[in-house]
Amino acid sequence: MHSLVTGLQAWTRWSPWEGMDTDLKRTYSGAEKGRRARYSWAGKKTAEGSMVITGDAPDRIDLDLAFVEPFAANNTVYLPL
Repeated sequence: MHSLVTGLQAWTRWSPWEGMDTDLKRTYSGAEKGRRARYSWAGKKTAEGSMVITGDAPDRIDLDLAFVEPFAANNTVYLPL
């Protein structure tokens, strides 16, 4: 489970948002997984945003989540594992 979350490229295998937009453009940068891994997306249905892993512990993953479209928002979130 942990590697499916910290390896942002693996999100295509489980995230319900990934299948919403067949024209979704994805960009990965920073670390390959864990802290400083970054995922940006842009699409017609999913709009535009990015997330960066800021914390990686056995029981949780911390993320900075930013939306550009359809509205600007910056959030700090965590996923319990």
